[in-house]
Amino acid sequence: LSYLARDKGVRLVLSGHDHDYSRIVTNGTTYVVAGLGGRNLRDLDPAAKHWPIVARAYDGSEVGPGYLRLTVTADKLVGELVGARTDSFSITR
Repeated sequence: LSYLARDKGVRLVLSGHDHDYSRIVTNGTTYVVAGLGGRNLRDLDPAAKHWPIVARAYDGSEVGPGYLRLTVTADKLVGELVGARTDSFSITR
C-alpha cells in the first residue's frame, strides 16, 4: 500500500476496526489506524519493524475507548485522537 500511496501522491490513509490506535508517517504519507470505538482493545507490539508506532492504545494498562476527530479547512487537515490517550497531527496543503 505504501508504494501505491507514494506513487499516486496520497497524503493520508485512514483505517479502523483494528481495536487499537497507531500513526506513522513514511514517504510523505500519514497512515492512521483509529479503532478505539469498540471493545476488546488490543495492544500493539512496539518492536514491530514494519509499523513504527508513535501512539498506542495501551501503555501497560487499558485506557478505554476513543475516536479520531478530523477538522478540515481549505488549507489544512487536523487529526486529533480524543479519549484517555491523545495524539494529533496535521497535513497542510
